[in-house]
Amino acid sequence: MKTTSKILVVAILALGVQLTSCKKYEDGPAISLKSKNKKLVGDWELEKLVGTSSYEDFLNYSYSDFLGGTINFSSSEKNNMEISFENGKLSYNYIMEYSDISPYDTINETDSDIYTENYFENLTISENSNYSWSSGGDSSSFTQNDVWSWLDGTSNKELIMFNDMVTFRILKLTKDELVFESANAYENTYDFSNQKGSIKEETYMKYTFKKK
Repeated sequence: MKTTSKILVVAILALGVQLTSCKKYEDGPAISLKSKNKKLVGDWELEKLVGTSSYEDFLNYSYSDFLGGTINFSSSEKNNMEISFENGKLSYNYIMEYSDISPYDTINETDSDIYTENYFENLTISENSNYSWSSGGDSSSFTQNDVWSWLDGTSNKELIMFNDMVTFRILKLTKDELVFESANAYENTYDFSNQKGSIKEETYMKYTFKKK
């Protein structure tokens, strides 16, 4: 009897290790008997979206006056936006900060706005590597038809690419739910004869789709 109990405990522990190792995505599921491709294929409807976007632009520049002196100027602009979608409504919460400094004047301005509109987003993924992604609001709509592929090969299947350009990391994939995220960053500095500055952009989006 003791031997049988030990065997049962070892079997349970081994199964637990196997379940843990099978969890490919951060938000689950831990194990699934259905292939990732088959779960991915189908018609999806956007249920929730959260995102942030930021932009920073700094500039220092100088000019020589007619007396041979130097006049220095500087300006900066910061834009931050929070994006959210739920229950058919897309909202933008936007804040802009602007500063301009010169020997003659100093300007500091802050502006903010909140915009909400009706919105939809549908994604159809086919087995033959084709997809159709449509979205629209109160004023316009857009549809993209192209091909998708796994960026990290056929074994991991965490990174999916659309249109050979846009990459998303899958966080959760079940037969009824698809969650993925995208993160992009860009930074550049420039130095000309009388101008020095930098530009920085960052965007993060997290999508939650439900199977139709």
